[in-house]
Amino acid sequence: HGETLHLERPNIYEFEKALIAIGMEESDAKRFALSTGRSWTVFRRQRATNLSIRHPAWLNAVQSSSLCLLCLLGSWNADKEADRQVVEQLADRPYVDIERDLKQLAQLDDAPLLSIGTVWKAKSPLELLNLFGGRITRSELDRFFLIAREMLIAPDPQLELPEEERYAAAVYGKVHPHSGLLFESVCDSLVKLAVRGSEQPGLMALGIEARVAHFVHELLDNADARRWLSLASHLPMLAEAAPTVFLTAVEKSLRLPEAPVTQLLMESRTSGMGGRCWHAGLLWALETLAWAPSQLARVALILARLSHTPITSNWSNTPGRSLFALFRSWLPKTAAGLQDRIKVLDLLIKKEPDAAFGVLDGLTEPGQQFAFDAARPKWREDDAGAGKGVTYAEMNEMHAAAKVRLFQMSAGNPSRIVTLFQNTSKKEPSDVFPVLSLMEPFTTPTANDDDREILRKALRETIRWHRNHDDTP
Repeated sequence: HGETLHLERPNIYEFEKALIAIGMEESDAKRFALSTGRSWTVFRRQRATNLSIRHPAWLNAVQSSSLCLLCLLGSWNADKEADRQVVEQLADRPYVDIERDLKQLAQLDDAPLLSIGTVWKAKSPLELLNLFGGRITRSELDRFFLIAREMLIAPDPQLELPEEERYAAAVYGKVHPHSGLLFESVCDSLVKLAVRGSEQPGLMALGIEARVAHFVHELLDNADARRWLSLASHLPMLAEAAPTVFLTAVEKSLRLPEAPVTQLLMESRTSGMGGRCWHAGLLWALETLAWAPSQLARVALILARLSHTPITSNWSNTPGRSLFALFRSWLPKTAAGLQDRIKVLDLLIKKEPDAAFGVLDGLTEPGQQFAFDAARPKWREDDAGAGKGVTYAEMNEMHAAAKVRLFQMSAGNPSRIVTLFQNTSKKEPSDVFPVLSLMEPFTTPTANDDDREILRKALRETIRWHRNHDDTP
């Protein structure tokens, strides 16, 4: 009686679990947890059929014009002068007037924005875009892309420091003037505009998807190593914003004499204190795009080419491991079906045989295996329903297909035969005789002596191991 019950907003994991509990598919639950801002009121409004519920009162507020800022920027830190200047540039008016509007909007029932300390952010970015996107003007969009370009084209100041001093970039003052929050939000907005913007007639009329694609093209086409390094953290978002443009830019970079994109792999040094895995963003970007069956082949070929780049660091995420994860027999990290995955494997065998052999070798390895989850799209739905594992029948079919191709690729190649022999002689004794048959052509007098010695050495080592360690009767 008279007591007020305060319900705390659930964290994103609790909200996601609750959505799954009411019957929502897991990948959809993750997207809804993000798009609703963990608000049950927003969730109810998005799924309501009653127009009065779907049209909140704050849309008609006098200050609602300031919602364009949150719609396009997403969030910012008012404590950062550079962030405030960006907000002023987009709104084309003083920040003090903008913040006054935002504070008044925040007092409204079920307000679409949150103020947490010095941070302003949209509560539900996608809902705000759906409800307010039609009011965004061409001039506001022009200013947004100009801001995004100025921010993302600027070199990362920490690159001016030696590698061993970059961990202390803030101490040396070698940091971007804008907050990391604003960088992340601007990149996130590019994805939202590309994926959902075309659902708004007003934004579709402004050619929003094409504008985002053109923007990403300007950033990455013919980018030098410094540009790739500066954008390392933002590559997953840029890839999701414009998948085709992103893949084309990486392919083009790999064809250039110095292959600037590979600097991301060579820049990574150590996983110890102060170390940074510069290539992680590139791998996450490619993993994100590989969920779409139409992009699997291009991603696989790119990862195969990247796997040839020597990596001196000890980071566990490598192009080879990301490539293998796409085809793992029991947990493939793509929505492509079995036959499509096998077709891409055949393409790899044709164009990147060494990388393909490594994948096939991993697919046929017996015993228990473990796997980590791959990066997934944030706003696109390419991974919907995928990545949960396959049936035993499908797993066995992939294993059989890989085994046939592994034997075919090993024929006439002593180094591959040795790899195959070493993996089968100790783990799959039943396959030893088929492997030994691959060695028979090297027993003839015309066989190359070096090739024969490679095989002899492997046989001697295996015989020695069985004599000393094998207890099998």
